[in-house]
Amino acid sequence: MPDDARDAVLSGAATWLRLEDYERDYHLEQFDRPLGYATALIDFLREHTVLGDGARCRVLDVGTGAGANLGWMSRAFPSCEFVGVDINEELLALGVVGQVHEQTSS
Repeated sequence: MPDDARDAVLSGAATWLRLEDYERDYHLEQFDRPLGYATALIDFLREHTVLGDGARCRVLDVGTGAGANLGWMSRAFPSCEFVGVDINEELLALGVVGQVHEQTSS
């Protein structure tokens, strides 16, 4: 994504997000590296289910927040479909910002 498009998304979202700075940082950092419970869940699913064998599945994450964990799950299990929902529109918008950040960082 071009820098000007990324900046437009970031500035547009920042104008109406009401999350405190530390909350924003906490959620955005999860796009850079998964939290321990996310990696533990991925490891558990690989060991105790057929997901690690390329099985197809659908996963719904209720209360997904910004959705960073779904990104890590989708990388670990690319043949599965992941959908996240949350009642907090601010966190969902932050997820869009986090995805843009992730795409421009890699």
